[in-house]
Amino acid sequence: MSGWTVSLRRSPGRHAAPVLFTVLIAQVLIRDRAWTYEWTWALYQLAFNTVLLSPIVAGLGAWEGARLADSSDYIGTCPRSWRVALSAWLGLILWTAVVYLVGVVVVALLVLARGTPFGPRLVDTLTILTAIGLMAAFGALGIGLGWLIRRRLAAAPLAAALTFCTTLWLYLAGPGQFVTVGGASGSLAGATPNTTIQWRQVAVFVGISITLLLLISRRTSWGVRGPVVLGLFSTLATTIAVVGLADAGQAVLVPYNEPVTCTGVKPQVCAVAGYARFGARAHDDLAPLIHALEAAKVSPIPLVFNQNASPGQVLVGPLQNRFLTGNTSDAALLVSAAYVDKRCFLQTRREDDVALFGLQWWLAGQVGGDRGNADLLPEKLTKGTPADQAAFIRDAVHTLVNCYQAP
Repeated sequence: MSGWTVSLRRSPGRHAAPVLFTVLIAQVLIRDRAWTYEWTWALYQLAFNTVLLSPIVAGLGAWEGARLADSSDYIGTCPRSWRVALSAWLGLILWTAVVYLVGVVVVALLVLARGTPFGPRLVDTLTILTAIGLMAAFGALGIGLGWLIRRRLAAAPLAAALTFCTTLWLYLAGPGQFVTVGGASGSLAGATPNTTIQWRQVAVFVGISITLLLLISRRTSWGVRGPVVLGLFSTLATTIAVVGLADAGQAVLVPYNEPVTCTGVKPQVCAVAGYARFGARAHDDLAPLIHALEAAKVSPIPLVFNQNASPGQVLVGPLQNRFLTGNTSDAALLVSAAYVDKRCFLQTRREDDVALFGLQWWLAGQVGGDRGNADLLPEKLTKGTPADQAAFIRDAVHTLVNCYQAP
């Protein structure tokens, strides 16, 4: 039996695999699964679980590093001692990767069970790679810490605690691109992971792993130049990768013009693949509001609602994933949003707020929805005749369409 096979069989990753899998699947099944309509969102959300998995992998690495340190004198006499540290790290990371890939399969089955057409993209594969790469780097950090401390019971919890706290710090205070490999609180329709950052993350994670493994597996029998040259080269390459990742900024998600399927007219509803089957129902929910605006002689009228619409793209209404999947109470909000330039929110004019909330209040009433509080709205709208209300709505639309005036 080869040394690689022995390391794989004796790896703490093998014994901890059920724990890693339980943590991963619990997060997938317990939390909201709105992501099952989108492949990119599903796999990107899965990668967020590295926040919990990476500290566990670091703790396991520290346990393995302390074990290697106990035999450091014997390891140093081996002809190729570098293989010992490498095989220990590979054993841990291979088990971790297997657990994560099983999680990917579970997520894929959940997405398909939702009825979402099969359609993961190359960037989704890169998301999987960055997640495994981050855990690999934390595993190497754990092995290095265990090698230094040499006490398993002290090194393992310390490595887990340090990596967890560091991850949270970078997420909250930045620069987050060093640990953010996934996680999105809302739909990624119209957005995609930044592949420039992802490739640079892979370079940093690989560089950190190689550098630490070189430091751990150094040998006096290499002579003077070997460890110095290899160490300097690896450190330099990793430093360049770190600088490149820092220079890439923290925009881990960027706009993406995802293909859409359009349904109906007045209005036309355009949704990405996972939501296209809901287009007809969304059209039927929005159509009464468009007809109400026409009856009030409002001009202009939004005739297109696009899931890829940029915020504030006037007269192109946005579409929310929860509206497409059945939450029709947002219809009035979406129609109102079609009139609002995003730059309007930089202003604090009361008339803009009254126009927006008044339009939402009136639209909700046209379909028997919950209008909410009307205390701040003028009586012309809340108690006026239909003609008074129509006049207010026309003025409100004019105010919103022109609420931002370029200097």
